[in-house]
Formats: sequence, C-alpha cells, structure tokens
Amino acid sequence: MKPFLHLFLAFFLLANAEEEDPVECARFCPEDLRAAVFSPKLKRRVDFLQKTINAAIDGLQTLQKKSSVLPDDLKTQMGVKLDGEKGGPENLKIQLNDLIGQLLRAENRAWNRVIDTHADILDKTLAPKAPKSLSDMKTEIEGLSKSLKDTEESFEPLMAELGSSIGKLLSPMMMILEGMMQIGLKGEMGVDNLKGMVDNLMGKVLLKMVTNKLEEKKEKVEPVLFGDHIDLTEKLAKDFYVLGRKLNLPEFWKGELSRFGENGVYHTSEDEEENLDDEDVNFMTAIVEKYIKLV
Repeated sequence: MKPFLHLFLAFFLLANAEEEDPVECARFCPEDLRAAVFSPKLKRRVDFLQKTINAAIDGLQTLQKKSSVLPDDLKTQMGVKLDGEKGGPENLKIQLNDLIGQLLRAENRAWNRVIDTHADILDKTLAPKAPKSLSDMKTEIEGLSKSLKDTEESFEPLMAELGSSIGKLLSPMMMILEGMMQIGLKGEMGVDNLKGMVDNLMGKVLLKMVTNKLEEKKEKVEPVLFGDHIDLTEKLAKDFYVLGRKLNLPEFWKGELSRFGENGVYHTSEDEEENLDDEDVNFMTAIVEKYIKLV
C-alpha cells in the first residue's frame, strides 16, 4: 500500500499546485518590468556612453599631444588653441565616472520609490500612518523620467567642455580637409576613399563634420544621452494614467511586461537602440557641432 500512498500524495500535491497557478499573477510587480526591460536597456546605453566618451577623451589627449609639438607660428597660422582646458582629459574621465555613478544611484532611488509605493498600496500594514494611493504611484512613475532628465542636464558641463575642446583642435583641420575634398571630390580625396583611410574616432568625426558642411546640412542633430530611455519611462507613465484605475496593480504590471517585451508594441531591438556601426561617430559629431560655437 505504501507505493500507492506515495503515488496518491504526489498526485494530490500536483493537483494543488495546478490549482494555485492563477494566483501567480499576484507576483507581477515593478521589479519584474525593471529587471526584464529597463535595467538591461539602461546598461547597454551606459556601456555605450562610457566606451564612446572615453574614446573621445583619449582622442582629445592624442590631438593635444600632437598639436603641442607644432612651432608656435604654425599653431597661430592654423588657429590651434590649447588653452582653457579645465584640468585636461584625465579630469574629464573623473567627471564621467562621477556622473555615471550619480545616474545609477538616481535611477535606483527612483525605481525603489515606485517599488515601495506598490508594496504599500497592496499591503496597508506597511505604512499605516501614511497610506499610499494610486495617485502616489502615478507621481512616483512620473518621477522615473524626471530623474533621467535631471541626470541628463548634469552631463551638460562635461559635454560642453569635451565638445569645445575637441572643436578647438579640429577647426583648423576642417578648413584644410574641406579645401582638399573640394578639389578632389571624386578622386583620392573623395568621401568614400577617405572613409577607408580613417580608423580612429577623431578622424571619423572630423570627416563627418566636413561632409556635413559640404552637404550644407543646416539642421544640427542634438546629441542624445538618454532620450530613448526617457521615452520608455514616459510611455509607462502614460499607460498608468490610462489603465492604472481600470486594472489592479498586478494586472497592470503584467500587461506592461507584454507591451514592453520582445513581441510588445514598445519593444525596440538592440540594433534599433544602437543604430548599428556609426552611432559613436554620429554621437560625438553632434556633441562637437553643438559646442564648437564655444571655440
């Protein structure tokens, strides 16, 4: 009888587990959406910014070293400017690391407020003296995009210093390269040939800037730090405004996972996020073109 009893108990436990499956929906919460969608996307963006901006700082340092050995009269003729740097490239790297740290801490605090508010709403005993409502949840979700926008503004001094410093050194080179390209647009100095000859970020940015000028592109592209991520947080806030009072909270977060997931309406692939191969060149070109007016 013992084997039969064991089989009966196993079947009974399995049946109970199947009956409890519908309760699983109660587990859906902000942590799920953050872990599955927002954190991976932000990590990819942070990795891109660290890699690209550090490469640009290294390029700036190389340009400064090469320009510093030029005779003073040649520097004057070319318009090379090396003064005005606020601590140099190494200081820019320190600033970047500090800003990235601030970004991650701010993003963590903003999501923790959403997570804590969600928990307080579901379990009133967690904050009996200060009960939370759906209005509080709406405020905290809107705070996700505000936190990113504030962080983006904090990057402004670093971007201005980096862009203007690179612009000081690339400006005279632009004039020379522009003249050479105008003479040999379809020859050895044509754009296609030059692209094949350039293998570093600063050279590619220089070529891109000259190409933009020759093509008379009047509209400057604004450098985007966290624009895509801000858009996603604003979509989340809009969804909560529309659906927050129509669905219970676990149902809302479950729906958001579907909307932001691989087959959802808000999903963007890695290729779309990174804009493929030239994103680092386009990003740094936009920064230099924006701040070159400070030269």
